[in-house]
Amino acid sequence: MVQAADAASWHSTVPGAGRAAGGENKMGNRFNGALQALAGGAAALLLALPAHADTWTNYGGNWSHNGTTHTVDSGLGNKAVQAGTSYQSSTMEADISLGANGDAGFIFHASNLATGTDAYSGYYVGLNTQKNTVVLGRANNNWTQMIAYPYTVNPNTSYHLKLVTAGKRIEVFVNNVQVLSAADDTYLAGSAGLRVMGTNATFSNVSITDNGTQAVPKWDFSSVKGAVYTPTNAVNYIEWWQSYDSAIVDRELAYAQTYGINTVAIYLHYLLWENDKAGLLNKLENFLQIANRRGMKVSPIFFDDCWGTNGDGSIRQPALGAQGAPVPGVHNSRWVQSPGRAIKSVYPGSYKAQIRQYVQDVVNAHLNDNRIIFWEQLNEAGCTGDLPDQSRDLMNDARIAIKDTGTAIPVGSPTVQLSEPTYFSDFFSFHPYGGDYPGPYGANVLNSESMNRGSQSVPGIVTNYGGRGTGYIMWELGIGRTNTRFPWGSPQGAAEPTTPFHGIVYPDGHPWQVADVVALNGSQANMAVFGVTYFNGNFGSQIKTSITPLIDFDLNTERGTASPDASAGVSETNYSVRWTGTVRPTSSETFTVYADSDNIARVWINNVQVINKTSAGRSTSQGNIALTANTNYPVTVEYVHGTGASNMHVTWSSASMARRALSVIAPAFAPASVRFGASNIAGNFIRHQNSRARIDPNVTPAADSQWRMVPGLADPLAVSFESINYPGQYLRHRNGEVWKDANDGTDLFKADATWRPRVGWADPSNISFESYNFPGNFMRHRNSLLYSEPILNSSPALDKSDATFVIN
Repeated sequence: MVQAADAASWHSTVPGAGRAAGGENKMGNRFNGALQALAGGAAALLLALPAHADTWTNYGGNWSHNGTTHTVDSGLGNKAVQAGTSYQSSTMEADISLGANGDAGFIFHASNLATGTDAYSGYYVGLNTQKNTVVLGRANNNWTQMIAYPYTVNPNTSYHLKLVTAGKRIEVFVNNVQVLSAADDTYLAGSAGLRVMGTNATFSNVSITDNGTQAVPKWDFSSVKGAVYTPTNAVNYIEWWQSYDSAIVDRELAYAQTYGINTVAIYLHYLLWENDKAGLLNKLENFLQIANRRGMKVSPIFFDDCWGTNGDGSIRQPALGAQGAPVPGVHNSRWVQSPGRAIKSVYPGSYKAQIRQYVQDVVNAHLNDNRIIFWEQLNEAGCTGDLPDQSRDLMNDARIAIKDTGTAIPVGSPTVQLSEPTYFSDFFSFHPYGGDYPGPYGANVLNSESMNRGSQSVPGIVTNYGGRGTGYIMWELGIGRTNTRFPWGSPQGAAEPTTPFHGIVYPDGHPWQVADVVALNGSQANMAVFGVTYFNGNFGSQIKTSITPLIDFDLNTERGTASPDASAGVSETNYSVRWTGTVRPTSSETFTVYADSDNIARVWINNVQVINKTSAGRSTSQGNIALTANTNYPVTVEYVHGTGASNMHVTWSSASMARRALSVIAPAFAPASVRFGASNIAGNFIRHQNSRARIDPNVTPAADSQWRMVPGLADPLAVSFESINYPGQYLRHRNGEVWKDANDGTDLFKADATWRPRVGWADPSNISFESYNFPGNFMRHRNSLLYSEPILNSSPALDKSDATFVIN
């Protein structure tokens, strides 16, 4: 190897060496500049492969080595390797002329060399006249093709082949235009040389620049807790971007933020860019602003090979315009591929320039935007088994387009149906859908799509990936019009599933299971949410209890998504909902509360009814209430839906606060203690005396009548009452009587000590408490003692009054 001082004289005397970079694209210039910077600015070592045959080791074939020109006859894997050298990062160049029906090129990072077709460990890149391709692959006494990219290679014609490696990066140029961009870390260093397969060849002006040892970048994805995002009101991503609604995006990302999601993956589409580039870029920027405000990173996905098949198995063609309603029962029934088969089938012969421009327009707008966590070229290459070669070409070209911008944001496509995506990725990502939650695991890999309730669960994903320091992105955030609540292969017309296959959150913000979001966020006590209860009829049969961050939703009249929760059995018509929570204003003033609904809506704050909308039809009612800063106030909201589309939006405003969605504080910030007064005997409060619960006036000590209201011991959506002066002791029922007893940790105690807040039997501005494990039984006083007894609509007025309390 020559010294750096000799490089200049060698460089100036060898014909063709050190070709001017002016004819290369920006990628070559930037990449070589980056190599020099990584090398600490030191001059690269240039090596002219010497004239003496004894400095080469030949493995098969009749080689002639004359200066920088090397020839070989036809053979199966004939190799000539520069003796005694090893490179990790380098630039290798040659003018190559080869015969018909074969290929010729470079081997690099090679070791374990022997005579034979694939008798080495390392890489090969070459020109193929038989198939008209530039081929890149990996050998280890066998052959793994990474890509064979279409390129016309005429026999007995000289082509300038240039290879640049840096760490795991592999960049290939032909005639000063980049053709391939790959990444692989199987072999990070080794010998360099020449190789032919099935043809004779001449290699002229052969040179190598040793660029030293470059770092292999690694990215830490261990903190990623993500979900794929398509708004619940869209059947696919074309419909989403065409009818982009920032209010819906902000609302649904607020749900995600509350529940602990910190990353969202989103799909873009080539046709949207082709039709309205400026519009797409503006919408993407707006989305990034909202996501950033909600504390989320974003992974844009440029292309997709899924799902997009018609009922007869043919590939559905994407098109702009109306996307159609969801097909009942069918999983992902309106999803489409990008860019679509019509374009892919003629790629890269056509559309190559347009595809490059589309990708670069997006990336150039966000070169080193820290709101973006990584760029994904193509989702699930080969998903349908259609046009896999074009999928590889598309990933390769998108990678070149992205890297050519100079962005420092990593690039990655998941390895799923095809193995090749890993070769075009800066990091390894995968889509594990198996019930055993397969790996690999670790901070430097990413589970970029998983979670199906056929074999997995959200808590299972959190435990098996997050618990092993592996980031994850789940399909998908919303349970909506994409129809992925139905399982793969579900037939048209299938009944609504009782367990949604995919999805975490319904359009109104409540999760399928509270356990899902508790697993994500760690504790419900840290979530600013309403407790919500769903009924069929006008507060008739209770169907489900859950939580939600907001009261802010619109539901359509389509099967399945007309119901707030079809899986639970909530009706699409004639249902009702009750929300409870605590608001804490930051200023002392009069607040205006609004209820925009299609039917009956009622709002109470601090047990004062602020809104009582009794009319059917979409309209907004409002009311005023004076509140004091930094004071906690209970809030109850009720909504009754009849028929048609559902709309319910509760907002508030004041002189100092712009109108916004009514939001509550987290239970962790609930009052330190409360007292519960009998609604029909003024001045009497629930207290304990000799452990028996009762009501009395003038309680001494006052702490005997003070309680800490905490998430229910048996159900965090309900409540339990812990004694202030006897911590660890709670109000519980036993044998129909209510006592203050110590928590013994049993399931029975937890259930006995858990109560569901209900609108007061005697006065809807007050509150009643229903037994958790004896539904229909309510806490009530009789002769000053507290009991748990049945209270019905037909119960006497006195019983209802005795079961109604005032929070103080």
